[in-house]
Amino acid sequence: MTRSGRLAEFRGRQADVIARLALSRDALLRTSRVREGVAWYDANDENLSSALRWCDTHDDHLDTAVLLVRAQFWVWLMRERGDLLTEALQRFSPPALDSEPAVLVAGTALLLRVLTGDDDIAAIDERARTVAEAAVQHPSELTAVLPAVLPAAVRLLEKRAAEESWSARIELDEADVADAPEWSRAFVAVMRAAVAQNNGDIEPLGECSGRALEMFRRVGDVWGIALASQMRSEWLLLDGRLEEALQVADASTEGLEGLTSLSDLLQQRSLGVSLLIRLGRIDEARRRVATMMTAALADGSDRVVGQAVTTAATIDVAVGDGAAALRALARLDEAEERDGSGFPRQILAWREGKRAEALVLVGDLDAAAESLRRAAPIAVQTGDFPIMSEVAVAVAAWFAAADRLPDARRALAEADRLRGRPDLTDPVIVAVRARIEAAGPDAAASDPVDLTALVARI
Repeated sequence: MTRSGRLAEFRGRQADVIARLALSRDALLRTSRVREGVAWYDANDENLSSALRWCDTHDDHLDTAVLLVRAQFWVWLMRERGDLLTEALQRFSPPALDSEPAVLVAGTALLLRVLTGDDDIAAIDERARTVAEAAVQHPSELTAVLPAVLPAAVRLLEKRAAEESWSARIELDEADVADAPEWSRAFVAVMRAAVAQNNGDIEPLGECSGRALEMFRRVGDVWGIALASQMRSEWLLLDGRLEEALQVADASTEGLEGLTSLSDLLQQRSLGVSLLIRLGRIDEARRRVATMMTAALADGSDRVVGQAVTTAATIDVAVGDGAAALRALARLDEAEERDGSGFPRQILAWREGKRAEALVLVGDLDAAAESLRRAAPIAVQTGDFPIMSEVAVAVAAWFAAADRLPDARRALAEADRLRGRPDLTDPVIVAVRARIEAAGPDAAASDPVDLTALVARI
């Protein structure tokens, strides 16, 4: 090929063929045959990567590059390869919205602009309308989601305050996908459930997660079933249906085995551990954490080791062993120091809140107060209501230990407000409530106080 001068032609055809082969497997990823589909992508990973690298150096093959990005779009999302997807979206912009791959890549690139801070509302609104109209002309399960997601992104830009989490204001309208395929409607429903969970909107969480789970089961999407199951388990937990929540959570974890990143899988497993703690099955919870730690150490990533460590610390705090929890959290500190990119803010806020609870258990209220002063502003910055609620619980534990029960009541009320419903089974909350209620019959009633204001009282 090199001697004949046709190498570029051959490489171009080769890239186009592998792109079309990959696209033909994409639909399997959203069915009961997902493992078959993933296995093909894994076996051809280097061929796909090589083809995309070649297209990157040959501008006349932009259409093939867009096809390659589209063909790998869903497997990248499943595997949490946001780095690959982000880089590809930034490098390969479709010249025209004349195909389903071009529409999906353009629509996702627009969402990336919103999530990375582009606030040119007029330009994004105009582009969103154009892409949404093109999605109708080039329908698929994935492009059918765009008419719901793109307007929501524009509304997000119009409403959200500076530094506010994207999910704090995003509003998805299921009416925008009323005529879409069932998979598309299930996906929008599960996205609404995730937003509701993040915002402490418990009723929408229950409604949307249940509906999404039913639809994903009908279409047979294994990954979708697992995602919806996670949201459903979160709702069942707060509804006090712990055994059912554990069954759903375990089914979700099993469904994700081999399909997602180890980080995502460990997050799923930690939910099951949390439920076992609440059920009083501590030995079983510790066995699961040991399994998580083995997998994390085999992977070697400080982030996944950190996830296993945080779950271990949760057990230690729950059983009242503050010293063991502090030792576990020290390992998380060491992992953060080694990880040059740093941990997400949610993890940092959670860590300082859990450290405060452990320090309260060992009687060091001054150090616990310092941890809470670090945790609160980070938690507020995340806009993640469950994380803010976790920190409010730690604040309540501090006030209870300091025998400042009126403030402990206010902190628990704030935790309840942020979560969307009182948590009646968390061991730390149960212990704080018991101490408050021992002070008198009306001691459990109080109005919530803002988290920042609560910490200022310490």
